[in-house]
Amino acid sequence: MSRIKAAIIDDGVDVSQFNNIRSFIVKKDLNIEKNFVVSDSNNHATTCMKIIQKFADLGNIDWYSIKILDDESKLANINQFLKALALCSELGVKIIHLSIGTSIYDDFEYIEKYVNHLCEKGIIIVAASSNNGTVTYPAYMNNVISVKNSFGLKDDKYIFNENSMDHIDFSAASSHIIRIDNDLNLTQRSNSYAAPIITAKVISILNNNSEASFEEIYSLLIKDSINMNGKSSTVYFDPVSFNDRVLLNIIEKESEENFISFSQIKYPQYILHSDTYKNELNEIDLSRYGNIILSFSSLQNHKSEIISYFLKNYNAKIAVYHNDLFFEYISEKIETDRLWIYKSKTFESLSMNRKENHINIPVVGVYCESVQKLVNTIYNLHYNFKSNGYYCESFLEMSQAELLGFNVIPNLNIKQFLCKSSAFFNCNIIVMGFGNLSSIEEFNDFDVIICLDKYKKKLPLGNKDTVYINDENDIYNKLISILE
Repeated sequence: MSRIKAAIIDDGVDVSQFNNIRSFIVKKDLNIEKNFVVSDSNNHATTCMKIIQKFADLGNIDWYSIKILDDESKLANINQFLKALALCSELGVKIIHLSIGTSIYDDFEYIEKYVNHLCEKGIIIVAASSNNGTVTYPAYMNNVISVKNSFGLKDDKYIFNENSMDHIDFSAASSHIIRIDNDLNLTQRSNSYAAPIITAKVISILNNNSEASFEEIYSLLIKDSINMNGKSSTVYFDPVSFNDRVLLNIIEKESEENFISFSQIKYPQYILHSDTYKNELNEIDLSRYGNIILSFSSLQNHKSEIISYFLKNYNAKIAVYHNDLFFEYISEKIETDRLWIYKSKTFESLSMNRKENHINIPVVGVYCESVQKLVNTIYNLHYNFKSNGYYCESFLEMSQAELLGFNVIPNLNIKQFLCKSSAFFNCNIIVMGFGNLSSIEEFNDFDVIICLDKYKKKLPLGNKDTVYINDENDIYNKLISILE
């Protein structure tokens, strides 16, 4: 069996307490030194390693400890972290353990770029979420295995968090008995000490199959979680990846005039009609794609029949986006281990605090019955805000928002959802897109409403403080002049 290389990026492991581990330090000037000796033999990184060692056989693992955190402040700058990630790639590691992360918005884009590069090379990253309940990178990313603490679990037990809004895949025990010097000590409960449980599980999987892919590892982790009990049918799907996929927009004839393909999506996409799609597929070669995304914008009656057809006739993974709250796929005794169907995210896991019933940042609502016009407006506003240094989170009233990197507005409890989301993302501004009046009336707490429907110059809302923009020209600058 070939040996497995693993790395831990933290405040530096005391290598004298472990076998098969080499140490590095990335200094603030980004110079790298080898064989670094830590000053604290019982620090954060060493504790994480002891937990991993307690629950996994490390005999076949060659470890690299990469120190970036300052001993006193326990902080590092973003360039140190990126340099450490690049070093992991150079060293050829298979798995990276991170009981660290950042909630600084300006760092997110850089981390995404580096982490995506590592994941494309088949490197597995396990990352802890922030203890303060806000969005954390890289833990928030879809291609990272993310972990948080669960107070009700012990030893190496963990649960799978299906469809969680905070993107944290697993909750694990974090209070562990480990030996420090000659005494036994109990680690404090924190996300940092929960993540080593999942890293230990990943190492156990790699000890059996050193070439296991992210999806294989993710699936096994789900099956071994105590709440799934080996009966998982959950399929992994990353909505924001561009790799090896095609989007099929399945529409009804009567909605054709109002539907245009999503111009923001950079991979191939086609429009199919729900009653003639089989004949139309003769003109498209789908055999070269590993992921086929079926997008149902409206409530077709034959979604299950269409999904079954694709499962029977294509070997690719089938991902389904729909906007039917009550839709449930009815299987025709077809294997569904290649089928992923969108489900509404649960936001109960987002932290509750005293400010939960208040949103202290501007909320902009955009109303338009045309799906494409609505999407284009939200997209342009989002990236104008981003380009000018604002941290904007955007929401759309359609599941396909995920494919654009946006959030999906739930069907119920919109205000509570947004209150929790604003605290979780800690953003500067929220932009929400609606295609029907009932949802926008339910929330009715906007600072500004942009009405793009020429037949509705002003919406029948009760909030007298709401400012309306009805002119489609230069919307962003008009919006900025109001908000500032």
